[in-house]
Amino acid sequence: MKIYVGSDNLITLTELYDTVAAAYVNDATVKGELYTFADQVTQIGDDVVMSYIAASDGNYRGQLPNGVALVLGTTYIMKITVTNDSNVLVIKVNVTGAYPNES
Repeated sequence: MKIYVGSDNLITLTELYDTVAAAYVNDATVKGELYTFADQVTQIGDDVVMSYIAASDGNYRGQLPNGVALVLGTTYIMKITVTNDSNVLVIKVNVTGAYPNES
């Protein structure tokens, strides 16, 4: 996956689903944090607050602003933390700094 250098980046989590309750989760607290792959301790930029998208089935979206200093070709980890009641889910996704016009 790519994350775009010098651009606003929309971070989206789709179809968050609770298999025990057999229902989409529409009331969770979701945040994203960005780290370099090499240093998974120091966060880059602020937390990305991901809000529930109204009338969707478990979809959340937040924006990583263009002011975050991303470097072309650098691999990052986007850590998404979901909290709902006493349940916590952590998802880590590798993303690479690129320009929007690259294929």
